[in-house]
Amino acid sequence: MLHWFRGAVVLVAISCSVKKHRLINVTPKDEIPVEDISLLFEGEGRGELTIRFDLRSFRDAVPESVEWEVGIKGKRFASGAIGVNLTFLPTETWVLRAPLMFPPIIFSSQPGTASVRVTGNIRLRSGRSHWHVLFNRTSRVFLSKIPQLDPSLEAE
Repeated sequence: MLHWFRGAVVLVAISCSVKKHRLINVTPKDEIPVEDISLLFEGEGRGELTIRFDLRSFRDAVPESVEWEVGIKGKRFASGAIGVNLTFLPTETWVLRAPLMFPPIIFSSQPGTASVRVTGNIRLRSGRSHWHVLFNRTSRVFLSKIPQLDPSLEAE
C-alpha cells in the first residue's frame, strides 16, 4: 500500500508543477505517431483525454508510462502523467484513456470544433531496455462544449 501512495504523490507533484516548469524534459531519438485525439468534458472540472497511437514502428515494445500536455486554441489546458500496466503487447495501435482534472472554467453553450494539441512522451520497454519516445499532434477536434481559457495560459 505504501508503494502505491508514494507513486500517487509523485504523479500529483508532476501534474502540479506544469505551470512553472516544462513537463517533458527528455531527448529521445524517435517520435511516435498520434492517429487520433478526443476530449470529453464530463462535469465540473472533470473529463477524459483519449489518444490513439500508431505502434507499428515499436512492435516489440510495451508502454509503461505516459506524460502529456493538452492545449486548446493555443492555450495550455491540462497536463498529467499516468502509469500503464499492460499484460499484453499492443499490436498496431494503442489507445490511452487518461482522466482530465482542471479548475472551474466557463464553457461555451454550443458544441463546435477547436484546435487541440497534445504533446508528451511515452516510456517504452522491450525486454530489459527502456526508452522514451515523443509524441506531438495538433488537430481540429469536435467538442461538446468549448472551454473559454484565460489568455495568460499561452502554450509554448
